[in-house]
Parts: sequence; structure tokens; C-alpha cells
Amino acid sequence: MGGREPSLKLSVQGRPRELMARSPCSLIVMALCLCLTGAAAPRPAASSEPAPAPTEVQQLMRNVAWNELQARKHPGHYYEYHFREETPQGSQTFLQIETGQGMVERLMEVNGRPPSERQCHKSLDSLRRVASQPQLQQSQLRSQQEDLARRAQLFAAMPDAFIFRAEGVEKDTGWLRIAYSPNPQFRPRGRVGGVLVGLQGTLWVDRSSQRLVRIQGRLVRDVTFGWGFLARLDRGGEFVLTQSRLPDGTWHEKALRVNFQGLILLVKKLDVDMKDSFYAFKDVPNDLTLLEAIHTLESAPVKCGSD
Repeated sequence: MGGREPSLKLSVQGRPRELMARSPCSLIVMALCLCLTGAAAPRPAASSEPAPAPTEVQQLMRNVAWNELQARKHPGHYYEYHFREETPQGSQTFLQIETGQGMVERLMEVNGRPPSERQCHKSLDSLRRVASQPQLQQSQLRSQQEDLARRAQLFAAMPDAFIFRAEGVEKDTGWLRIAYSPNPQFRPRGRVGGVLVGLQGTLWVDRSSQRLVRIQGRLVRDVTFGWGFLARLDRGGEFVLTQSRLPDGTWHEKALRVNFQGLILLVKKLDVDMKDSFYAFKDVPNDLTLLEAIHTLESAPVKCGSD
């Protein structure tokens, strides 16, 4: 949600990880820049400050949607950071580096321990394959750009897809808390927007920057949508995404929790239960090339264990 664009990808038992737009996130959430979770966090104390009028809230959400989209289309900064994903099968930690030509990563830990020699070699082989195959780089970047175009459709539709209602201002942070629910008058254009008709929940907005700080919600009905493939997500899936502002003022996602089920191509079972976290951010030069990022990862101090 700030900085680089997360890759919209399916988290089914195993995933391709050679070159991504940034971080792996699930279908709904990164389409919307929302992310799924199983449980809502405690609600902060509310301020006595009056909530804005409905028309103000609607305009604010149009501004927020615009700002989130522009941050992805025209990122101001690129970063190196650690990305950790936990699933019921275990956890993996990667060192990821963003560039204007895409994102690359190297495996650092598996279940909190050094990766095995085999896992280390596999991660390095993936990096070197990308470095040595310009066609693969171009193909992956083209795929990322297509995902961005689909997300643009969703961001443009968000203010019309939901009915927003201000619930109050958080006392400690000044964030505006807003409930959202499906707009029964909304008619999505094409299959991409189909995911919007079933989401309901709460979001928090930083009013000074008009950026999304946190969003959580639930699918209140089954939804079918297209994202380069046809998928159905079942009612009851839940999500939460939090973003934070880095010292240079850039917004970046901080944590993601996803829990939902459905079908891919309406046939293959989809069962996603994952928790992602992003930390230890470091600036990298804006003109950093993909090959330079790969060389940096190749020299990263990774301690490999035995097989």
C-alpha cells in the first residue's frame, strides 16, 4: 500500500517466487489493497470529536482510493526489507529488494532456522535464472503491470462499490474509523470488480495524508471474480491489513492476516490461512537495477544448515 506494489498471487501449498511486484498477498486483498484475517483487533478508544458528514466521508474515501492507487503507480521510494510468511505448515523469511524493474528475494530462514543446503541452492538458482534470462524478467514485469491495471479498476470502483459511514475518531491517533458495506446499487464492470460486492467491515484513515492505515472485514456472501483466471471465494472469509508510515514519510504495509476458502477455476479447492509481516526496512537507490539487486542478495550473509 505504500512504496512498491504487492504481487497478487494465490497462496495455495507452494507458490512461484522468482520475480514479484513486491510481497505475496492474497486475491481479494491486494486487488483492493485489503487483506484478509481471521479476527479483529481490539478497537481503540474513541475521541469526542464529531464524525464528518456522510458526503464528506464519501469524498474522503475517493481521495484515499486515489492516493493508494497513485502510490502504486508512481512509487517515490524503493526498499530492502524482511518479509515473513506464516502458515499452518510453517514459516519462511525472505530478504526482499524492490527496484523499478520488479522485486527479487532470497530465502533467509525456514521455521525460524537457517535453510538447508538444498533450500539455499534452490533460492540462489532462482535468482541466477532471473539474472540470466532477460525474457523471464520482461515476462514477469509484464505480468505485474497487468495486475496493476486490474487493481486500478478496483480502486476506481471502490468509492461507488461501498456505502461508508464514519463511526468516530480514535482518541490516541486521530484516525477516522469508517464502517463500509456493499452498495446494492453497484454494478461491477467485468469480472475483476465482482469481489467488491461481498465485502463488509471497518477501515481506519489517517486524515492528514488521506491514506489507509488499517482495514479489516469479512465476505458476507460468496463472490465470483476474474483476475487472469476465474475464482470463487466463500462467504465467511475474513481479513485485516495494517500499514505504517516509514521515517521518510512513505506508507508501506506492515502486517497481513488472511483466512478464506473457495475454488480456483471453480474446480480446484482454495484454502488460504496465512500471516505476513514486513520489517527492517532500508532505503535502496531509486535507480537500482534488477541485476544489482540480485547481486546484493547473492552476497547476503545467509547461514545454510545441513539437509
